[in-house]
Amino acid sequence: MLTGLTALVLTSAAGLVGFTVLQRFLRSAPLMALVTVTLFATVVTTVFRYNVAVSGSEYDALTSDTYRYLAYGAARWTAGAPPLELLASGDGTTAVIGISQLAFTAFGDTWLGVFLFGSLLGLVGGWLSTAALFVIRPRAPLFFAYALCVFPSVLYWSSSFGKESMTRLGLGLSLLGLAGLWRRQGGSVLISAASLATGLLIVAVIRPEIALLTLGAGAVATISVTRPSKRDDGVPRLRAQFLLVSTIIAPVVMLVSASIGGINGPPGLVEDLLLRHERTSIGEAQIGSSRPGGPLGLLLGVPTALFRPFPWEAGISGLASSLDTAVILAALAASWRFRRDWRLPKSTPGRMIVFAVVFGLGITAALAGYGNLGLLVRMRSLMIPSLLLIVALLPSLGAQRNEPDLGLAKLTGPRNSPTRSRYGFRAHS
Repeated sequence: MLTGLTALVLTSAAGLVGFTVLQRFLRSAPLMALVTVTLFATVVTTVFRYNVAVSGSEYDALTSDTYRYLAYGAARWTAGAPPLELLASGDGTTAVIGISQLAFTAFGDTWLGVFLFGSLLGLVGGWLSTAALFVIRPRAPLFFAYALCVFPSVLYWSSSFGKESMTRLGLGLSLLGLAGLWRRQGGSVLISAASLATGLLIVAVIRPEIALLTLGAGAVATISVTRPSKRDDGVPRLRAQFLLVSTIIAPVVMLVSASIGGINGPPGLVEDLLLRHERTSIGEAQIGSSRPGGPLGLLLGVPTALFRPFPWEAGISGLASSLDTAVILAALAASWRFRRDWRLPKSTPGRMIVFAVVFGLGITAALAGYGNLGLLVRMRSLMIPSLLLIVALLPSLGAQRNEPDLGLAKLTGPRNSPTRSRYGFRAHS
């Protein structure tokens, strides 16, 4: 009874959060459908994953990470150990155990309730990412709202109590904060700054390297895309040279220097990248047996990072993650379509696109070093929302120049067409 009541309270609270986050962007009918469908999909996937990872399990050497988070958190809650010390430990795994203990303190001895709580945090992150898209492109196709919330790999890996769902929540807050800051809408600037700071803090507690990448990608995007000025005829411009140096040349020089001369760049970062394959080549999901060291090994790992697993690998989780390839190819195609266009009609979508590209490059570089397919696909699911933003925003730039919209206009109908109204979007300037 306790578990059922907890689940009802949690799902109701999550639905209320979804309505609150998205109500300014959607009319009642599509808002109700979006929140209901994505909430239902998340709960169903959560129950499935709980039965796979937790239900009927006993602790042993091969226990899932999720089981350990719950088992250790429950044990600490029972023992009355102080939980906050774990959040400041600097270790993501330890911090998640601390959050697990706090969840048991709040909801009592209900493993499914705590598991569902973690899963719903990921869904809220999806709603926040959707809100960020609507802030930048109010008339974005509703398809992208669903994709940001329930794309198969993102839905599967974040519908659990673990690092993926919590990182997804932090990234959603960060995206919404960046979108609001770049638009500079009066009093919302303070709220946007608070959203960004909170999101970065959450990610830093769970995955410090992702928080650093998010902050760096935001800085690069802000500097790379200028705001409109009279000198530039009121049109923002892309500082392509700065973008090239900061995202490609500088990292390559750092990696080569580390391989040849032992320079390690930021504390432990380069060394971690170069030795990651050796350290993560464990378990049944091991990728290959060996790989050359240094930058060459990372280069050889890029195709694996982007396109594995194949649909027939790793069961249901592998099938869900294999669909990532479609988003990756769509983002590459959209980027190639606009590769020569350095004049952007608006700075905010331009900055978000640059952010998404830099964030995706950073995640790909990290993934190239992984030697375990399970670890790879879990981390790659964090990259999918940024790639979806690229696909959603780049065609909108072309549409503003009366250029082809890569077929996405069929989803929305012509501008000011009655077809638009049935998707429920309010007109925004």
